[in-house]
Amino acid sequence: MNRYIAILLIILCLPAFALANEALQVLPGTGYLDTDQGKLFHFRYHNMTDDFHLSAPSKWGIRFNFKEAFPVADSSSFNLQAIRMFSPLANMNLRLSLADDQSASADGIHYVYFPGTTVYADSIITTTGNPQDVFFSNVPDSLLAVWLVIEIQQPLTGKYLSASTGSGEHSYFFNTTGPGGSYWQSLNEAGFGCELRFGALGSFNLENPRLELLNLGFQDPLQPDSQVTPVCTVFNHGSSPLSGILNIEITDPSLEFNQLMQIQLASIPANDSLFAVADSSFTLPRDPTQLKAMISLSYNGYTGTAFSQYFEVFIDHGGKHVIEHFRRSNDAVAGIPVSIDTLALHLMFFPNLADSLSNLAAVQKYDFYQFSTLPKTVVDGSIRFQMPTSQTDLLSAVEQAKQRKTFISRGTCSVRPDSVNADNWHINLNLYNDHTKLFEWSGSSVINPRLFIGLFKAQEFAGNTRFVIQRWLSFNEQLSTTLDSGTSFSKTLSINMANTDQQDVYRVYYWLQNLSTNGGQMYYADFAELTNASSTSDEFIPVPKICLYPNPLRGSGDIKISNFTTPSVISIYNLRGQKIFTRKVSTAELNLSHSLFPSSGIYFLRSESTFGNQPQTQTYKFSIIK
Repeated sequence: MNRYIAILLIILCLPAFALANEALQVLPGTGYLDTDQGKLFHFRYHNMTDDFHLSAPSKWGIRFNFKEAFPVADSSSFNLQAIRMFSPLANMNLRLSLADDQSASADGIHYVYFPGTTVYADSIITTTGNPQDVFFSNVPDSLLAVWLVIEIQQPLTGKYLSASTGSGEHSYFFNTTGPGGSYWQSLNEAGFGCELRFGALGSFNLENPRLELLNLGFQDPLQPDSQVTPVCTVFNHGSSPLSGILNIEITDPSLEFNQLMQIQLASIPANDSLFAVADSSFTLPRDPTQLKAMISLSYNGYTGTAFSQYFEVFIDHGGKHVIEHFRRSNDAVAGIPVSIDTLALHLMFFPNLADSLSNLAAVQKYDFYQFSTLPKTVVDGSIRFQMPTSQTDLLSAVEQAKQRKTFISRGTCSVRPDSVNADNWHINLNLYNDHTKLFEWSGSSVINPRLFIGLFKAQEFAGNTRFVIQRWLSFNEQLSTTLDSGTSFSKTLSINMANTDQQDVYRVYYWLQNLSTNGGQMYYADFAELTNASSTSDEFIPVPKICLYPNPLRGSGDIKISNFTTPSVISIYNLRGQKIFTRKVSTAELNLSHSLFPSSGIYFLRSESTFGNQPQTQTYKFSIIK
């Protein structure tokens, strides 16, 4: 035991990444996507995609902690029936062993885990197709935790195990490079956010039957004032069929909306899942909002503890779509996709410090995503690709990003040189939430946005202009308060451009990105040009965009038109080009009654004003549904 305590002290005192860097090799995976199969419960930490290939150590391990799945259950052991594995290569010889779980602690608080001396079973197998199930005999049928130890027989160059994105806390490699001797080190401790692609098949031993909600969603898109039908998938952790009810209470932040629903769960087979649809639908609130669902399962006279899930019923689009390329400079030229459309922002990061184009700002963003390999591409913060990626896949990801909605209605950013010292530039950023109700943000909120502002420099790659990070002006900054309906966020900062070449092209890119373990959705993104215009010129300040809400206007009520440049002259036209309304506006807002519009249809708002001493005309389309 003392040996393991010493090993723990070594792990806590030495830089884990440095220890692992010599021993562990991580390469991009194939991206192979598999689907689950069979009725047995699949206990896994990995996702269903082949994201990484790991090599170098000959011994690997996965710690399956079954007890953590049902920590409050009266009995939560696992009846293991098989190990499911995915391999990048066929004809690899592996020894798979199942061992008990042990741990040691130096202070009674921090523990290091490692395989015990009791080996329940082992088997030498040859990899075939995916997925591949390996069966064991003489394994206890009530495991609280177990180690799967994988040994690559006769290691050869290019013999890799498959892994996928994850925390890396459950997957280990046998590190033989540490000065204190060999020990088991988790991939998380080594700085890699990935999990080995092995899973445990079987069923939980529960004294009382238990249903588990695998997911809750809706058949229909979540849009204000639309009808939706809840759907769910529930798993039966029991030895006989079980029926129950899924109870759902949905509220909005103001508590003005309250919807109680139930989904009947009829005869879910033992150790199997059921997809169920609610018997009725309900109408979402008319205003864009977050919704909070309090969910509980009732079965056999028992009602479980309610837990929460959040849904977003938004209408605004998140500005431009960000495509981030994380590469080495020597592969930056090959395979860069052409520009998708005018709404796409292509940003380049070179986090390999051996490259001339790399810098610490690139490393910071790379670490924010907890990436393990290069090169990689991210679309709007949450859709990741190993590169090279087909143009078709990238286009599909961008289309998905376009469908997302946000609570940010609009944003403005002005960048201008100081009137006294032209080397100093002043940046003023404003983000507005005009009409989306939100729950208060906290560390556990579904929305926990962070602000990123970076200075990027234009570079030419393979005939395309890409903007490369130079330095951060704001990185992972937490907003001080919830950006609720009718409020805005402002930030003013300065940047010194004394050491930059006047001939180079620079932009200030800014985006609001959700905080998660490895980076989340971007809610709003745009940029501002750095120009050589004098401080008295307004030509590079973006013209404010007029906001129309609600769009479409359904039934009675008013349509609110805001953010005018005053004074303005506005006119309303129908599809035939006939003018039905015109007025000079001297205020920033105007309400138009539904009675102004003779029938349902598409209409156009035309605004004429002067901005920066230049005439400006803007046209917007909106719909009326009576």
